[in-house]
Amino acid sequence: MQYSLPKVRYYTKGRKDLQVQLRGFRIELEEVSGAMEKLGEVKEAHVKLWHDKGEDYLVAYYTGAAEADTIRRELKQMLPEYMQPSYYVQLESFPLTLNGKLAADQLPKPEVKAEANQSKPEGALEEQLAGIWAEVLRIDQELIGATRSFFELGGNSLKAVSLVNQVRKQTGAELELREIFGEPSVRGQALLLAERVQGKKGDQIPHAGTRPYYKLSSAQKRMYLLQEFDKGSVTYNMPNVFRIKGKADQARLEQAFKGLLNRHDILRTNFERLGEQVVQIIGSEYKEFRMAAYSCTAGELNNCISSQIRPFDLGRDRLLRAGLIRVDTGEELLVLDMHHIITDGISQEILIRDFMELYGGKELEKPVLQYKDYAEWQQQSSHGAKAKAWWLKQFSDEIPVLQLPQDYARPVVKDHQGSAVSFMLNAEETKQVASLAAATGSTVFMVLLSCWNILLSRLSGQEDVVTGTPSGGREHAGLEEMAGMFVNTLALRSQVKGTQSVQAYLESTRENTLEAFSNQGYQYEELVDSLKLERDTGRNPLFDVMFVFQNYASGTLSAAGIELSGYEQAHTISKFDLLLSCQEKDGILGFALEYASSLFKAESIKRYAGYFTNIIASVLNDPSQEIGNIKLLSLAEENTIRETFNQTTKNYPEEGNVMDLFREQARQQPEARAVKYGNEILSYRELDELSDAYARYLAEERGAKQGDLIGLLLEREAQLIPAIYGILKAGCAYVPMDPNYPVDRIATILEDSGIRQVISRGKYIRAELKDKADYIDLDSEEELIQSKISQNNNTRPGSKGATWRM
Repeated sequence: MQYSLPKVRYYTKGRKDLQVQLRGFRIELEEVSGAMEKLGEVKEAHVKLWHDKGEDYLVAYYTGAAEADTIRRELKQMLPEYMQPSYYVQLESFPLTLNGKLAADQLPKPEVKAEANQSKPEGALEEQLAGIWAEVLRIDQELIGATRSFFELGGNSLKAVSLVNQVRKQTGAELELREIFGEPSVRGQALLLAERVQGKKGDQIPHAGTRPYYKLSSAQKRMYLLQEFDKGSVTYNMPNVFRIKGKADQARLEQAFKGLLNRHDILRTNFERLGEQVVQIIGSEYKEFRMAAYSCTAGELNNCISSQIRPFDLGRDRLLRAGLIRVDTGEELLVLDMHHIITDGISQEILIRDFMELYGGKELEKPVLQYKDYAEWQQQSSHGAKAKAWWLKQFSDEIPVLQLPQDYARPVVKDHQGSAVSFMLNAEETKQVASLAAATGSTVFMVLLSCWNILLSRLSGQEDVVTGTPSGGREHAGLEEMAGMFVNTLALRSQVKGTQSVQAYLESTRENTLEAFSNQGYQYEELVDSLKLERDTGRNPLFDVMFVFQNYASGTLSAAGIELSGYEQAHTISKFDLLLSCQEKDGILGFALEYASSLFKAESIKRYAGYFTNIIASVLNDPSQEIGNIKLLSLAEENTIRETFNQTTKNYPEEGNVMDLFREQARQQPEARAVKYGNEILSYRELDELSDAYARYLAEERGAKQGDLIGLLLEREAQLIPAIYGILKAGCAYVPMDPNYPVDRIATILEDSGIRQVISRGKYIRAELKDKADYIDLDSEEELIQSKISQNNNTRPGSKGATWRM
């Protein structure tokens, strides 16, 4: 289906080449060109995906008098970062085919040209920066003027991260990611770096040399302790299962695995105690590799996969297992299982890529640096003083413990049993999230993290929330392609105030997140040790909830006649109370809410997932609203609560009273929980017995008679309900008084009601009130009351007596 526009250009609706995928995002090119054409001085526009020098990027072509910088600036306000073109090419007219259609293949390749009267970099630092820019942008250094924008020359957010790493490596000074956006020119960045460089050399990672053993990195130390705490656990295994399309050659698979293990020393590493320390020992290279092979029926497949995922002995086992499963349906699967102490998410991406190249017959050289070099460097370097100070300041006051509503009591020791609930946003909602991120100068990660924190705050009723999130831990140049355990965990602390607007909260989240990632070099394990936290075997240190935004690639891998694609496995493990993971694929944000099944029911988690999507919808609808006005419940849920749950009409016996109904409940369910205050719990049997004791005490020790009014001057506590029920069982009525009332108000209540007896505690009995009534001080009388539990008490309240009076 085609349609023409007033500018006499033809579009094909839904054409494949007008929809592209770039850095994991699916982009409608028409949407970008359409936004450009809304600008006054752009007549026509067309956006094309180019592939050059191993990378993909968007190029915007246009006619009209508009300046490229103006278009770039305006599009920043209209489109998210991932839809921004890298280059703008101004044309007098578009090339057309004989049929009058756009000849896209004739559009010129973008060329960066030196500006007329271009100001050249001056001084050693500016020239060094220009050289680094040329390396990162892959352009001629002569094209880089001192005042030209990094982004005008083809830079983007990913290249900005690479620029940060290369500046650190080559100058030894830190240039923060936010500073590249604020000062996008060589001259501006040189001014920022001038005082920081001071002739320093880059902190290069040296070779550790050949040794019998090596130190562990900080992340490995904690992983080792976690595994040793529960040696029979698979909690820290990192299994991957792949479907194989095509006929796999087992001998070729084994040859590829041998090459992989010999290429990366970390895959041949074991961990042993040497005196007081744990060390890593690298084994010799493999001469051959044998993988396990299984045959099974389709019904046995899941059990067959599970048999491959077993606990690792870190001192003896090879910490990478591989198995080939052949199913009776003809399907083949590859099962990989590694321990987290030798790998992380990015490393697995590196390893599977290397594996496929080796399977395809490519020879790969060993990396110059290995993980052992990094571990030794990290443990010997005295870096991170600034980062340590920042993190310790974040947790300098009382650290909050998140109290979420649970379905089950928390186990004394975490069992790591878990499950997950999956859900997603639609394409339009995903696009709106990206647009909100762009409009607020944040990222999709920051917007979703804000919504997650709002949910946690509303569920717990707490404003102070700590959420864990992983960081790549590869901020040092030279680590991008190294396999090993680098991931660090950041404990992001946030204040979620109901009176704060969503926009203001997004801004604070952005600033806090940027600061945290700028200080990610300080390891989580070191922070926990420095804070000297009291260990709780039922919880994790600092936080029990996580948010993970997965931005590494996933998809199909192919080589030598086979293709690998992911095989979905059921979630059976949860390291945290709740872990929300998110990944964007084909323009859709998908989520998995992983939960500890020892704490929550699946129905509760499904409800929480619904609340989360409701929060996102509300935030997108009105970012200016106060957080406290965000509704968790959908309209349907609100109607259910009002109209269904509120149908409380019930027929009660005409004979008897409230205490008769209570006694019947206690008879039917004596051990069911009746009262909970803090850590104190009373069953119906215990409440019945204790309230009997109060009734007997009032009658025998205080001379209470049916119809008397008994005052209650107490705050909420474990003895409040037994006291009330005891008053009723004694045939009396109670008069509640808040200890925080003004003295005059309490005195008036006592005088007007004629109360003779008041149950209270010494701290609530003020001097001005002592002569107003006879006080039963539980601090001194509670033991006597408890002694009457064993006595048989048949006292009943009068069937027509008052229950309470205000």
